[in-house]
Amino acid sequence: MNLIGSIVVVLLPVFTSKLIDNHGLKTTFLFLSVLNFITMFMAMTYKPMIPVLIHKKKMHKLKSSFGLEVLKKPQFIVFCVASFFGMLGYLIPIVNIDHHSIKVFPNDKPFYINVVFGAASGFAALVFGKIGDHTKFHRVHYHTLVFIVYGIVQLTIPMARCFNELLIQLAILGLMDGVLLCFIVPISCDLAQSPKLANHAAGYYHFFISLPSIAGPAIAGIIYSKFNFYDYAFYFGSVTSFIGAAILIIFITFFECIEKKKKSFLIEKSIDSTDLNKS
Repeated sequence: MNLIGSIVVVLLPVFTSKLIDNHGLKTTFLFLSVLNFITMFMAMTYKPMIPVLIHKKKMHKLKSSFGLEVLKKPQFIVFCVASFFGMLGYLIPIVNIDHHSIKVFPNDKPFYINVVFGAASGFAALVFGKIGDHTKFHRVHYHTLVFIVYGIVQLTIPMARCFNELLIQLAILGLMDGVLLCFIVPISCDLAQSPKLANHAAGYYHFFISLPSIAGPAIAGIIYSKFNFYDYAFYFGSVTSFIGAAILIIFITFFECIEKKKKSFLIEKSIDSTDLNKS
């Protein structure tokens, strides 16, 4: 799935740029609408491999369908709060970078940015999808890495002196985007502490990030309308990324320490009970 997605992400900006040049924006949006329409019908063909349990009580079925138990997991709530701040600036270099490129480097075609970003994102999704299956530390820290790198790169975007430097920066952001996307479901499953709640956790995660994902680029547009450049918008996105990373580092590490203490206490208790039994 990641392989097909990465190919589409690379080819789509090239095709849509040609479509806009030759047939205009209206035809391009119609084409994209048809793609989404086809995707909707393909999603309807999905059949779950795990048999669905039929509950006798409707209230029990209703509660299980919402998966509200996942909201009682403190680590998952911390993850969502951190992602709320992190995603506030996450989409600024993705959505607003084309306009920034046109303003700063008017002689270069901005669609190359989308191609480079998409190729890097697809490559990272393929590579880190395998690495994540064998990682030994908490997988949530992959998102911590993403927010830290995003914050650093966004600070340097206004410092790009040529178009090639901007492409390198977007390639790094594309790699981080692939890492973030391929770990959403595994992290949700880890923090929900139940495979049955994994889909619900992923759904609530997207609910939490929906508002900042919309608000971030809009705030960047407001900043641009006041100053006529995007530098302060990128600085704003950098600060929010660092806030998200700081929340994950502090609180997830705190919960990990508590879990280690609980495990060591249980091990000591079991050793003491076996010693008493022997005596």
